[in-house]
Amino acid sequence: MRKNKCSNQPDRRKFIQHLSAIGTAGLVLPRKSLSSTQSSNSRVVVVEDGSASSGNNIDSDVVQTMMDSGIKNLTEQSDVGEAWKSLMPNLTATSVIAIKVNCRSASLPTHPEITYAVVEGLKQMIFDDVAFPENNIHIYDNFKAYLTESGYTINSSSTGARCYTTSQYSRTNYSVNGISQNLCTLVTDTADYLINIGVLKNHNSMAGATLCMKNHFGTCQMPRS
Repeated sequence: MRKNKCSNQPDRRKFIQHLSAIGTAGLVLPRKSLSSTQSSNSRVVVVEDGSASSGNNIDSDVVQTMMDSGIKNLTEQSDVGEAWKSLMPNLTATSVIAIKVNCRSASLPTHPEITYAVVEGLKQMIFDDVAFPENNIHIYDNFKAYLTESGYTINSSSTGARCYTTSQYSRTNYSVNGISQNLCTLVTDTADYLINIGVLKNHNSMAGATLCMKNHFGTCQMPRS
């Protein structure tokens, strides 16, 4: 791989290979616009660096550089904080950002190095000379997730990025593929914006490749139904 190369028109096979290697950050959308946001154009950025991993070891510093480079290239912004802010219209210092990860399998989770690189970028968003509150960032998966086994630090305190398995679900029932489901209240009531970081992996014969939509099985209270 060529180091730190950004491209806006990636080869499809290479794109799939890179997703399988490091995971992919999903679309960032305001929660209230999830059902209505449309776009006539899409922009895909692939960032390559052969030194990002060696075997099962991932270099978090390299990943951070890759994430920052990718988000700036995606948004055509020179500042990391401004790049993230441009993806979240009407964001304020009191907004809550949820990050959905996939840790249902500790052997192939959304790697923490990817997730925390996103968190570090979000912390660079500035409002009136003050950085965006890290405690307003919530990393979550459902109650069966192997967060600690996947390398995440559980945190429900008032400092640092929060990280936890969901336990509160909506009283309202939602139809998910025709099945009545209750969704976690972080998504339905608390978060103003949602970042979906899925994992590209096979899933027997039931769903084929799991991507960002499949990742929201972990937002439902009874995903197996």
